Amino acid sequence: YMADVSREVRLALKEGKNVLFQGSQGTMLDITFGNYPKVTSSHPLPAGVFTSVGIGPMNMEAIGLVKAYLTKVGSGPVPTCLDAGKWPVEEDKSHEIAIKVRKEGAEYGATTKRARRVAWQDLVILKYSCELAGFTQLAITKLDTLAGIHPLKLCVAYELDEKEITEYPSWDLDKLWKAKPKYIEVDGFELEDFKKAKSFDELPKGAKDYILAIEKYAGVPITLISTSPKREDILFREFKGF
Repeated sequence: YMADVSREVRLALKEGKNVLFQGSQGTMLDITFGNYPKVTSSHPLPAGVFTSVGIGPMNMEAIGLVKAYLTKVGSGPVPTCLDAGKWPVEEDKSHEIAIKVRKEGAEYGATTKRARRVAWQDLVILKYSCELAGFTQLAITKLDTLAGIHPLKLCVAYELDEKEITEYPSWDLDKLWKAKPKYIEVDGFELEDFKKAKSFDELPKGAKDYILAIEKYAGVPITLISTSPKREDILFREFKGF
């Protein structure tokens, strides 16, 4: 109502200015390529910028924001779930790791205060998300929340109908309910050692191995690592600036 935003952005781009677009929602909530019908009403993918803002297709840096572990609000299949697949969450049936991560990561709805489901990081989903969204960089948050957990697990495939699959069938909820995760394990790390790090190279070995395993499987460089809830506590790793 205050201005023609599309025109302002187009003019800024013509003048060679840098423009930052910020999206919300996750890739698996995309109305076409997400876990339909457990989706939102639009396209939260980076490509949605063009039609939503009203600019033509162009090359851009697309930074995917990823928690060090996986969470979900609402019902639907989560193969790596640590909450016994329950929604709403029943903490008496949850794994102790889910309870720890939920508490230390403040994984409760901002409005409803309902407990979010917690799961091991699922690299099958992450790889699909990266390919779908065209991410050029990844930012990992809440890695500190995993401190003190030994070992850390990463899902790299599913067992489905006695076959191993690595492609994520986002549209087939029946298959996802039946999918059994296959994990690799990485040594954990302690919070005291983690907090001392001022660069990626100074992180404890377990934290570095965890980051490198995610990066290798996703096929996208991890260039930002959040080490605490404070906005200034970020490790930059070959970050491509704007």
